[in-house]
Amino acid sequence: MNKIIISGNLGADPEVREFNGKQQLTMNVAVRRSYKNKDGQYESDWFRVVDFMDSRIKFITEHFHKGDGIIVEGHVQTGSYTKQDGTKGYSFDVMVNNVEFGPGKRSGSDAQTTPNRPVTTTSAAPDPQAGIPTDSGYESTLPWS
Repeated sequence: MNKIIISGNLGADPEVREFNGKQQLTMNVAVRRSYKNKDGQYESDWFRVVDFMDSRIKFITEHFHKGDGIIVEGHVQTGSYTKQDGTKGYSFDVMVNNVEFGPGKRSGSDAQTTPNRPVTTTSAAPDPQAGIPTDSGYESTLPWS
């Protein structure tokens, strides 16, 4: 299985180019490591993200900008190419299957387009016996009875 999920921030605005008669979106996503280096600073790993789906390209370019948080689900695609100096180069790209808003900066009017996520709050701990019928006769055999 080839699946990757990254959650990070855009290093620049997404870039769209024409490639073999189709639109190609590329963006660089910085994912902060979960530990600090010897200087006490967090480092980031950078991922090149590529997409060819027109409707998703439109969505991404309208709603995501430099610094915004983004979650990308996709698969890794590797390749090779010949550089201008004649040496061989290698690529490691994340090909998008799905994209979502991530935590982080939202700029201007884009902050209003972030989907509302329901928030559930409870004031008391849930009852472990809730939903168990009391007239069944088996409640006395349960470990919390």
